[in-house]
Amino acid sequence: TAHDLPELLIMPSISRLPPSVTRLLNTPLLVRGNLSKVCVRVGHRGPGHAGPRCFVKEYFPPIKFHNEHVEIRREIIDDPNAKSELVIQTSTDKEQLDIHGLRSDDILSLLISKGVVQRGESCNEP
Repeated sequence: TAHDLPELLIMPSISRLPPSVTRLLNTPLLVRGNLSKVCVRVGHRGPGHAGPRCFVKEYFPPIKFHNEHVEIRREIIDDPNAKSELVIQTSTDKEQLDIHGLRSDDILSLLISKGVVQRGESCNEP
């Protein structure tokens, strides 16, 4: 019985999902069309790079989780004067967009306006 087991072996049940899993389920970002690669090239330091770095942290996990076939990459630019950019690659085209100084939500809106990503329906916890 449970009373005979050492205290260390009795674990409480998980009452809710960890925040990282909840964020993935509540922010589905689905690829549209023939998008094959998304790359954010961001400077390591300096003004204008915070939004692109936050975009990588906030939105790369849900894009990759919901679209395993898409290559997702972040590249660090060593040049202190470099501008952050977003590279969108499809099976037929490659486009480089200046995202220097944009907030992470604005970068997501840019991807949505280009028609390569769309918001999916979130899966809320019961």
